[in-house]
Amino acid sequence: MRHAHVNAVFGTSYGRLTLLCRGPGVISGMTIHAPLEKTVAPPDERATAPFEAAAPDAIRDSFPLLDHRTRSQAIPRRLAPFGHYLAFSDDGAEWLVPIEPRVTHIGRGLTADVRIEEQRVSRTHAILVRHGHRTRLLDNRSANGTFVNGRPIFATNITDGDVIRIGPVVARYLQVA
Repeated sequence: MRHAHVNAVFGTSYGRLTLLCRGPGVISGMTIHAPLEKTVAPPDERATAPFEAAAPDAIRDSFPLLDHRTRSQAIPRRLAPFGHYLAFSDDGAEWLVPIEPRVTHIGRGLTADVRIEEQRVSRTHAILVRHGHRTRLLDNRSANGTFVNGRPIFATNITDGDVIRIGPVVARYLQVA
């Protein structure tokens, strides 16, 4: 096939790019493996919205909204050993909830690893995935969205100090080293 018309482009978070091509009498798919950092953005892609300090309904003192089991795992920041944490505020104090070594489910449901008792948080709101030295936050089709540093996300890598908003509940991702 000498000339092909690209009908659709499908990208994934795993560094694959799938093209659906139509040639003379043939429709074929082509998958290209490429690192995400070098993936070229489409020409019609717009810049990300400017940083928003906080949503008007954001709950900053969110530690009291954690269920009893999650609160019992929390430790004060000054006592935290090396590791990865979600930091929740409570009247000026910061409490760190350790995240699981591989996958941490965040939500209102009983099976969530970090359970938040707030009506606007979905039962399976978001998922934190740790892989190597990276941590990825995925919105799990929640009703009220997941935000990182004020921007809505579907899936993104997060780094130390990023502010995460699960529905209206605000937390911070921390790596204690």
